Amino acid sequence: EFLRTFMAHDDVGPMTPARLNRAGSGDLLSIITALYDWDLAIRQKREIPRALGMRQQMERIVHGLKIYADEIKANSDLGWLFQIYALAEASLVNMRFGSSRPKDGSEHLLADWLEEMRGERPYLHGEMLGVAVPIMAELQQQAVSEVRTLAQRLGLPTDPEEIGLSRDDLVEALTKLEPRRDKYTIVDVRRLSRPEAELLVERVLGPSIPSEEPVSPEALVVEEAVRAIIQHIRHKVIEPLDANKARSFVELLVRIKSQGGRVFLNAAGRSGEVGSYFLGRLAELGIDAH
Repeated sequence: EFLRTFMAHDDVGPMTPARLNRAGSGDLLSIITALYDWDLAIRQKREIPRALGMRQQMERIVHGLKIYADEIKANSDLGWLFQIYALAEASLVNMRFGSSRPKDGSEHLLADWLEEMRGERPYLHGEMLGVAVPIMAELQQQAVSEVRTLAQRLGLPTDPEEIGLSRDDLVEALTKLEPRRDKYTIVDVRRLSRPEAELLVERVLGPSIPSEEPVSPEALVVEEAVRAIIQHIRHKVIEPLDANKARSFVELLVRIKSQGGRVFLNAAGRSGEVGSYFLGRLAELGIDAH
């Protein structure tokens, strides 16, 4: 109804440059990762379930964003008007909720760090989110290819080099993320080391362009060692794994969760390190794990 009313006026049309209009969609794209963080907080009992109707409103905005993405990128009247409606609707939801929780989560933490790295150089907040949302979606184990494709359909940059930053800047920002006091997010569950951040960025953006410099003998030794480790994991760990035992273990975890039970892990050394990652995955599934 909003769009039909405005389109009836001949003088309605985009009044700002196309790039600025497209950047505005970044604060709509962020709803995807913000809703995940909101759900995570409820599963972890850091927030009480409430305002489910508002959540549905935000889901409808994301649905509309997927429909009008190409119009937004083209800076058409229809795309511009949908953005006005969607941003106004999202702001009203935030006001009723009492905070920006419905559209502001871990992706804004990353975007804030990217903006910090720009220093005094100009930047557009929405373009930072175009890079940040797919990265955090991958960390949340969402369908990152769909999220990144949507960002590109909106005309948002998704690679740090498009906003004057490097992949190394992005990796560094990921290692600096700290949980925020006012919102529980995936950052509370997953704190990344530099190697983990590098792998995360590579999963989203693909491998970096290989250097033209000759590979040193030491690097070849390391590469061969890594290949041997991968082969060992594949043939000595994954292939011998008993599918029935694995299925029984998953069923046990499901029962523990449904009965409100807890999982305790006792391990040290490398096993303890791997176990800590496993506990993180269990926590994301809403299982009380220690």
